[in-house]
Amino acid sequence: MEEGEPEYGVRGFFRDSSLTKIFFSTVFSSSGFGIIFIILPFYIYAVIGREDVTFYGLILTLTYVLSVLLILPSGIFADRFSRILLIRVGSVSSAIGGFLLYFASNWQGLLVGSLLLYSSYPLFSPSLSAIIADRTTGYGKDLAYSIVYGTNLAFFAVGNGLLYAFQLMNIEFDLEGLRFTVLIFALFNLIAGVIAFTIRHKRVPSRNKVKDSSDEDVFERESDSGKIDNSSGDAKGGIFGFLGQNMAWKPVLISLFLGLGAGFMVPFFMLFFEDRFNVEIGTIGLIFAVQQVFMALGNFVAPLISRSIRRIPTMALTEIAAIICAIYLAFTQNLTLAIIAFIARGALMNVANPLIQSLMMDLVGEDYRGTASANIALAFSVGNIPSPYISSIIINRQKDFAPSLLIYTPSLLIMSAIYSIAVMVVASLNRVDKEAIKKHLTAKAIPPPEMI
Repeated sequence: MEEGEPEYGVRGFFRDSSLTKIFFSTVFSSSGFGIIFIILPFYIYAVIGREDVTFYGLILTLTYVLSVLLILPSGIFADRFSRILLIRVGSVSSAIGGFLLYFASNWQGLLVGSLLLYSSYPLFSPSLSAIIADRTTGYGKDLAYSIVYGTNLAFFAVGNGLLYAFQLMNIEFDLEGLRFTVLIFALFNLIAGVIAFTIRHKRVPSRNKVKDSSDEDVFERESDSGKIDNSSGDAKGGIFGFLGQNMAWKPVLISLFLGLGAGFMVPFFMLFFEDRFNVEIGTIGLIFAVQQVFMALGNFVAPLISRSIRRIPTMALTEIAAIICAIYLAFTQNLTLAIIAFIARGALMNVANPLIQSLMMDLVGEDYRGTASANIALAFSVGNIPSPYISSIIINRQKDFAPSLLIYTPSLLIMSAIYSIAVMVVASLNRVDKEAIKKHLTAKAIPPPEMI
């Protein structure tokens, strides 16, 4: 490979030691989160001694409030100081939260453990996205995001599947059995954190003089006047100023609507299968595992489809199909068809994940990538704040008055309506996507950053 020519493809991804370590850290953290995502509401019920959907919804809402408070400062810190440091802090937070949940004996312990656990995402997510963008270009960036997001989904499925394995091993999902699964989750996150501490990344800015630290990504730029200059690329204007450039605010708006819609139902699907169809926890894990496999395949296929019909048509068409599946789920009384629609909805909806990140990175300058990624995650978390708690109230009221087969119907329909608004915003980015593709085709190859 000649100097200045990025190596695309899976082989090029794994020749980068930092991206490889990100991959293996993702393997363990995603496996752990695949466990906790499903069992958390049931574990909460077991610890507090009663089924309380509203308390679960309240915990989710508070975790999203914490995400909103952390995500943007994390992105700014990643751009101006160190990306690696936040990845390490986030990994530690996740592991500590897991062990606190394991030892929790009351609602206070559950709340603190959950907050620490879910604070890990807003801490490391902007840095992770920015590091991937720093070390890749063009189609290689699309592929790298797909590998990381696809790996996340695939090993999330492994965690889901472990619950079914525990069921086959006759492990009871009572309080002690659930504590055992929480411990497994905590240990997986501990291993992921150890790997995260070995990642090295040296940022090579697009212009101006660089003042390096020894092996980390802390640096500052000096302009001709001798003052620090944090601007580069297409975007200027500070924390939010870049959103006005190249319609960069629209991916943020899309993320806002996706977060608002997802909060109404995604955290409650495990309860949906238990309440509507009396499915056991281990079997729910198997259903989720199969869905995650197809979601991972969707992420890997996304860049291939987008190369043929571009990113925006890919996102719009797959999201419309996902909405149709969600509407069907709202009314179906057939378990087999509900499982098929559930799997298809998740796979189709998540095709957009790597593509929206890739598009956003194309719309902003290199020195704003961490902040831009943070704004996408911030918007998703802001959207998530009201919806889980509102949905939990609706579900509780439906349990009192509605037939069991209609308990989750309002939440599913509200989610579908909000997703439809997101699709309209996606479609409005069609021209911008064309211009970004044209820019890639005409631009000179950008030398990849030095690999440590």
